[in-house]
Amino acid sequence: MVFKTFLEKTFFGVNRMAELPVLDVEQFIRAAGARRVSEDAGKTLTHLLEDEASEIIEKAMLFARHANRKTITPEDIMLAVECVDCRQ
Repeated sequence: MVFKTFLEKTFFGVNRMAELPVLDVEQFIRAAGARRVSEDAGKTLTHLLEDEASEIIEKAMLFARHANRKTITPEDIMLAVECVDCRQ
């Protein structure tokens, strides 16, 4: 499912609201110990991280709305992460 979403967003022109810089993600991979990182690897991880972040944000917005708030709190984010982790 995630890979299908990645393909749709990459190749079928679905609009994205914000993007993580690929170079920053590549630096993150290097900081984790990789000596060399292909550009495609950086792009792939970037898209996967964006997809996961979008799901977490959507859930966090629901939690904030449920609490009659417009502001997302760190607690909303943590609850959303737990909720996303539970589905797997």
